[in-house]
Amino acid sequence: MFFKTRIKAKTDAGPHIWGRPPGLVVIIIYEAVWGFLQTLSGVLLFLSYKLISVELMEDPQDLFLNWLISHFSYRSSIKVGELFVALGVIKLALAAGLFFHAKLTRKIGIFFFIAVALFGSYHLSIKFTLFKLAVLFIDAFILYYFWQVLPRHFQDKGVT
Repeated sequence: MFFKTRIKAKTDAGPHIWGRPPGLVVIIIYEAVWGFLQTLSGVLLFLSYKLISVELMEDPQDLFLNWLISHFSYRSSIKVGELFVALGVIKLALAAGLFFHAKLTRKIGIFFFIAVALFGSYHLSIKFTLFKLAVLFIDAFILYYFWQVLPRHFQDKGVT
């Protein structure tokens, strides 16, 4: 019995902001800001085609607006807008779940970021840009955080 020791899981004992570790606060803010921007972009895409059409009626010689209308249809702007709104709402829900220590946030976040990382890897393989690589790196880091680090932060609260 003298040599038996129990291995205790490490818990987070570092500094906290709003009762959360700094890394978690950064991820919450990052997801909330991008979620808000994506939702706003999606709503603006819903409205943009009609606004561009009205503006083009006022000035039919505008080269930029003519180019926009010729390259984007009403249907495609609606589809992209729906996608942006959906991604934005998911990111806002993840940020809120992380902030309030929701039980399902970790599991949903892992699946979401796996899907985002796979999609980003696919697009990176089609056309490489440094921006896509940076976004993929950030999403992979957040996936690692959700998978490995987040359980230590939630352990004290009884959330897994």
